[in-house]
Amino acid sequence: MIQRIQTIYLLLAFVALGLMFFFPIVEFTSNQPVPGLPHGSTGAYLDYKVYAFEETADNPLTPVKPDFTALFIENTLAIGISMIILLVAIGLFNDRKMQKIMCWTAVIFMLICVGLIYYHINPEKVATTNRQLGIGAFMLSVALVFTMFARRGIQKDDDLIRSADRIR
Repeated sequence: MIQRIQTIYLLLAFVALGLMFFFPIVEFTSNQPVPGLPHGSTGAYLDYKVYAFEETADNPLTPVKPDFTALFIENTLAIGISMIILLVAIGLFNDRKMQKIMCWTAVIFMLICVGLIYYHINPEKVATTNRQLGIGAFMLSVALVFTMFARRGIQKDDDLIRSADRIR
């Protein structure tokens, strides 16, 4: 049922997770020349972005970067599973108990995604001078918040139905 607020929240969480594929999760830059690179106008500086399933280098002379293949596979799986769970939860509008379980499951997969991102881009693994979280990481937080709002809306519906049953 689209008129329920939790359905809107679940749709917004789904869209936020989908946007993670189009915005960078983390951006690496270096304000100082990187050893081993030719010194040119911008040639000696490190600059690349990591997305949910690929990485791009704005500087063609960027040196060998850390291998983020494991992050791409694990992150894409966690995001994809969360998106599927959210869609299934939208379809389960008649079964509120199962919908709450699906919301918690989606939150668990999103938290796994947060852990994977931190694990693969922590300071010990990737040595650069500047590391900045991108919009993609923010979208994951937005999806978590919307999923929790949806869970709260489902709980309110459940409480309303129980109170109406008590009155009868």
